[in-house]
Amino acid sequence: MQLRFEPAPFPAVTVCNLNAFKASSLKQYEDIQQGDLKDRGAITTKTRENLIFSVAEMPRETRQQLSYTLDEFVLRCSFNSEDCDLKRDFQIHLDPEFGNCYTFNFNDSVELKNSRAGPMYGLRLLLNVNQSDYLPTTEAAGIRLVVHEQNQEPFPDTFGYSAPTGFVSSFGLKTKVLHRLDAPYGKCSDTFRPEGYIYAEHYSLE
Repeated sequence: MQLRFEPAPFPAVTVCNLNAFKASSLKQYEDIQQGDLKDRGAITTKTRENLIFSVAEMPRETRQQLSYTLDEFVLRCSFNSEDCDLKRDFQIHLDPEFGNCYTFNFNDSVELKNSRAGPMYGLRLLLNVNQSDYLPTTEAAGIRLVVHEQNQEPFPDTFGYSAPTGFVSSFGLKTKVLHRLDAPYGKCSDTFRPEGYIYAEHYSLE
């Protein structure tokens, strides 16, 4: 009997600001400001939904400009006790609920492994939510984080975790991997054809 330890593959991590769009960026769109944000004290689900639908009709490039850039959001990053390269290690994920989100370890052709357990050897981030530029429809200040596989579409609103501002938040996790067999043993398939699907990446059954 042999017992050995190997570095574990690190998952993809997507982080979002709880405030999807900057208030200063929306000022130029008078129809949204007057229609959806006229009552600065109103924090209702309906008002927020109207804002999301209004922005969703805009071109993708415009929606990205309304939200936070990578340099504005991520102030510091390290993985396995080494500094990150923001442009290389992060990819934008435009989410309808949270605006510009950013995914670390998105490239499935590169397998990152952490050598030891603990926060020093995992992913460490210093994020700036810029609360002074929040919309009145945003109910709380903080970030939304979702851990997923590299080839899996992230859904921060459904499967994410929230962390408040002004505190150190730590997330530890344990993975369980299931490999299901295809025909004739079951109905699973080892091929993926993205045609006809809303999202091009894989879905999670959880």
